[in-house]
Amino acid sequence: TSWVTGQLLDRYTAAQVFSGGLKIKTTIDRELQSAAENAIAGRLAGIGPSASLVAIDNDTGEVRAMVGGPDFNARPFNLATNGHRQPGSAIKPFILARALEDGVDPNSTWASQPKEFPVPGSGGKEVFPVSNYEDSYLGSASLWSATATSDNSVFAELGLKVGTKRVARLARRMGIRTQLSTNPAMTLGGLEEGVTPLEMAYAYSTLAND
Repeated sequence: TSWVTGQLLDRYTAAQVFSGGLKIKTTIDRELQSAAENAIAGRLAGIGPSASLVAIDNDTGEVRAMVGGPDFNARPFNLATNGHRQPGSAIKPFILARALEDGVDPNSTWASQPKEFPVPGSGGKEVFPVSNYEDSYLGSASLWSATATSDNSVFAELGLKVGTKRVARLARRMGIRTQLSTNPAMTLGGLEEGVTPLEMAYAYSTLAND
């Protein structure tokens, strides 16, 4: 409701919003909202940083459930709309989409192994080292199998090949509103400023809508 209130204040005066008389209909589904709150409280409470959740209708873009944190009354900050966090491997679909649009074959073969890439503008003095989770490598991987296993070594190389600035531009076209940094680490979701769950949900809905 605080998110809706903010949108109302963008359209109307404070007096109109807070003096009563308006009827506001939201797209929240009470059953889904309850399930979302239970998921946050039951599964993720007390584990690491505070969690949030956004569920949207891919066909309409309507927000059906939103949890901005475990206890909004105690900490009135909406993580779902304002919490900028590192996307990590969730950025890989943007790289994949850029590559596929460029004509890269999903069956093309890539080396899955520890790699070092020169950092642009460093004159070869700096490198960007890349390794896979738990040092697990396929040796040789098709693009589709590298996607299935979320292979860092393949996606870092692919992201640098298609161009980090072009990946960032495509991500914006898909729904990301935060200005994405374009350093080599962005290929693995290491950004100067993270993204919000809401904008990631909208960007992923672009894929769901083909």
